Parts: sequence; structure tokens; C-alpha cells
Amino acid sequence: SIVSSGFGSGYFVGDPRVTGEVTEVQGSVDLTGEGFIASESAAQRNGWAIGEEVPLDTAVPGADAREIGTVALLGTYEDNDLLGDQVISWESIAPHMEAGEFGSGMYSQPMLFAAFVNGDIPLDDLRDRLEDATDQFIVVQVLTPSEFAGTQAVFVDQMLNVLYALLALAVIVAVLGIVNTLALNVIERRQEIGMLRAVGTSRGQVRRMITLEAVQISLYGAVVGVVVGLALGWAFLKVLAGEGLDTIAVPWGQVVGMIVASGVIGVLAAAWPAVKAARTPPLEAIAD
Repeated sequence: SIVSSGFGSGYFVGDPRVTGEVTEVQGSVDLTGEGFIASESAAQRNGWAIGEEVPLDTAVPGADAREIGTVALLGTYEDNDLLGDQVISWESIAPHMEAGEFGSGMYSQPMLFAAFVNGDIPLDDLRDRLEDATDQFIVVQVLTPSEFAGTQAVFVDQMLNVLYALLALAVIVAVLGIVNTLALNVIERRQEIGMLRAVGTSRGQVRRMITLEAVQISLYGAVVGVVVGLALGWAFLKVLAGEGLDTIAVPWGQVVGMIVASGVIGVLAAAWPAVKAARTPPLEAIAD
């Protein structure tokens, strides 16, 4: 059996109960012949009765809606996400498709959504049968569970690589910002640094002071970023919980590693400003 979408609602070839997700309420949900089925709530909302003829129209994007016939309600089923509100049989729309009454736009053509097979058969035979059943659909691929997982993993890896590239760019910008901030601080505090040097502060102590400032700035930014990032990630998963993304896993090792790395980056960013501050001539700086 094949479930496809298009025409504003999907069509089904065969009996949708093979999916294991469809529970019949009234009438028959077998779509081997002509007719359509609807969810119990959709039937009640529209006032449809079993056997009633319902208008069939061409309400698809890019085409003027017009009635092209009627189709009978065969039965109703309990609400489920797989079939949606209503599903029509292929036998009901095939003649209209051949006549071109649904137009020629992309949304007027049948699009494969899922294929279901029953029976315990070897995987190779199952794959051959699925390839035969979907041969008419150009963009359809038949993959084993491991192959499908591999394709999804490649897609996720590509997204992560893009995110890591953006993170690297953000780190570069942050390092330049720390260097710029410290350089300006050294210039603005020239007299203060000169005074410290005049009262006995060594060059090493001045370098240490500037380095600690850089580490403080970088650690503060890292902690704020971690807190905001975790909050946004939590909110993102809560929003998508209905789509199956309901497991929240925090990579604490990676988070701690990022914070430690930010401190190291702060030390590296302070190298040039710290040396410049340590070389400040005490008397000239005080005189300025």
C-alpha cells in the first residue's frame, strides 16, 4: 500500500490498516475501490455521514478551484497524524489525473509519502519489491534502516560543520575584541601604569595584571554565552517536543572544555597588550 500526498489531502492505494496506526470507527476504511475516508473529528466537523456524496474539487495551489465530481464517504477512523483529516482512494482521482483536470503545477502532482508492506520476507526481497513499487516516482530512494540513518547523520554533520565554522569566526572576532579593549585600556591608563612602575611594580607583575584582566573578560563572555545557549537550547527542544525532539542532553564535558579554552584564549589575546604595558617608561608616563 502506498500513501501519497497532493490535492490538499493524501490518497491511499489499498487498506490503510496495514500501517498498524489506523483504527476503524464506522463503515469501511478500505480504499481499494472508489471513495474516501475521514477522521472521526473531521466527519463530525463537516457533518458527513457514511455513504454521503461529497464534492471533489481542484483546490490546489496555482489552480482555480472547481468541482469535477463527487466522491462517497466510505468510513471514518480515529484521529491520527499519519492520515490527517481525510484520505481519498487513487481509484477516485486517477481518471481526473489522466484528464489533466488537476492542472500541471507541482502541487497538483502525486507525491509519495510512505510505502507499507506486510509479511515477513528477506530484506533483499523486500528492497526489490519496494523499488518496483516506487519505480514511477523519480526522486524516491529505497534505503535500509542503516543506510537511512547514515544519510541523516551526514545531513546533521553538515549542519554541525556550518555551526562550528560560525563558532570559529565568533572566536576570532572575540579575540580581536579583547586585544582591542586591552590595547585601549593600556593607552588610557598610561599614567596609572607609570605610577605602578615608579613605586616598584615589576614588568612581570604588570603583564600578569593585564593577562588576568583578559582572562576575566573571556571567562565572563564564555559563562554568559553558555547560560544563554543552554536556555535557548532548552526552549528550542520544548517547542519541538511534539516533533519527537524531546530528549535534552547537555554535553557537560564540551561545555567545561569551552570555558577552559576561553581562559586560554584570553591569555593569548593579552600577550601583545601586556608586553606593551610592561614596557611603559615610568617617568614619561607620569609626566604625560
